[in-house]
Amino acid sequence: MSPAGSPRVPLRKMGLFELIAAGATFMAPAFSLAAIFPVIALMGGSLTPIGVLLGALAAILVALSFAEMSRHHTRAGGAYAIVGGEIHPIAGFAAGWGLTLLYLLGPAIPLILVVSSLEVIFPPLAGVLVPLTIAVALSVFLINALGLKPSTRIAFLFFVAEAAILLSVSAVLFSKPAVALPAISGTFSVLNAVGYSAIFTVFLFLGLESVTTFSEEAHAPARDVARGTVIAIAIAALIYVTTSLAFTRSVSPMNWGLGFSVALTNTLGSGWNIPLAIVVLTSSMGALIAVENTCARLFFAMGRDKVLPPALSRLVGGGKAPIIALGISAVVTAGIVVWTEAVASSLAAPVGFVLNILPAMLTMGALLAYLLVSLSALRRGLRNRQWIWSLVPLGGVIVTGFLIGIQFDPFSPLFSEPVLLGMVAWYVVGGILLVGSLLWTSREPEPLDVPSSLGIVAGE
Repeated sequence: MSPAGSPRVPLRKMGLFELIAAGATFMAPAFSLAAIFPVIALMGGSLTPIGVLLGALAAILVALSFAEMSRHHTRAGGAYAIVGGEIHPIAGFAAGWGLTLLYLLGPAIPLILVVSSLEVIFPPLAGVLVPLTIAVALSVFLINALGLKPSTRIAFLFFVAEAAILLSVSAVLFSKPAVALPAISGTFSVLNAVGYSAIFTVFLFLGLESVTTFSEEAHAPARDVARGTVIAIAIAALIYVTTSLAFTRSVSPMNWGLGFSVALTNTLGSGWNIPLAIVVLTSSMGALIAVENTCARLFFAMGRDKVLPPALSRLVGGGKAPIIALGISAVVTAGIVVWTEAVASSLAAPVGFVLNILPAMLTMGALLAYLLVSLSALRRGLRNRQWIWSLVPLGGVIVTGFLIGIQFDPFSPLFSEPVLLGMVAWYVVGGILLVGSLLWTSREPEPLDVPSSLGIVAGE
């Protein structure tokens, strides 16, 4: 075993169960639905079910590409390692940095939902936003400091609780009379309505790639990472599709713009107020644990390869936790929430930053990474003359490219100058860090301490 503080390969402690738990918890159905699904319904109108299915298809195609590529790239880092190994290290950095938006800034969304849910359940907490935010962020940091295996199991308990409540809510909604879906707005075409609702559906599945980030933690990475990726997204897809269909079937369109929890409370009755707050709370806590773990493992890989500061690859304690990376994630997450909710001055965050601008940036960064992974899988499939298999990543390229194109269309209602400027600024920061890290050390990356036999499954 490596001594504490040594930047070595993490211990291989994760079996198939832990990998599935990590992936399913990251995708956090209730947390995503609470923040995004009313937008999907408003965008798609009567075509919302088609948009949801298209978005789910895009996510599944990309997940299958990740699963296949994980058999050939068993290093930590997910998209960063896959694209870097298949196309070019700079392309790999671009994919990894796009997902860093999701992993580093994304936890602010579940954190603010945790705090909001606690205020609903315990009203006296409403006056202590800053201490409450710091306390929740610190608790998640301490859980993750225990190591990946115990923290993943704790997160999975939150996931089980949220899934049970969410499916119960869906069953009750299906028992109620159906309501008529509105026609799409006169300013929207069919392509607009389907495409926009599909884009926001993809947001629900962000994290589909998270299992591949833990390739060096898995007992049998070439086998279990692929299986874990597919099973996790199948679980999430089942819950998402079931819940979204129940919502659009039984919740009046007049309530869609009121938010997920308020809309459901108006439909189901005030007695559901606390259960809905609990499901958002449990979902968001599980997401916080899972996303910050994933962020730390990506930083570990990029730090070890010297494309980010090498200190990020330092592991501490018997649980081999990347404490520095986890600490950065916790501080950034709490800082964004305090900045957006407690700062009242010219330095305050833009209105709606966490629940409007940030989700669009996270989706854009993830879609860019998903496009690069799909291109990597397509390149490998064509090179190996796997013509039938190549249709899967080709579908991923087409759908993710289409969704990216809609967001870059200046005539699209989804086009946002703040989002575009935010993306440019994020990649400028990434470029500066990359150049700075490469200049800081002239050494080549150290050889990986990953015996090749660990990436081979018996019988393959």
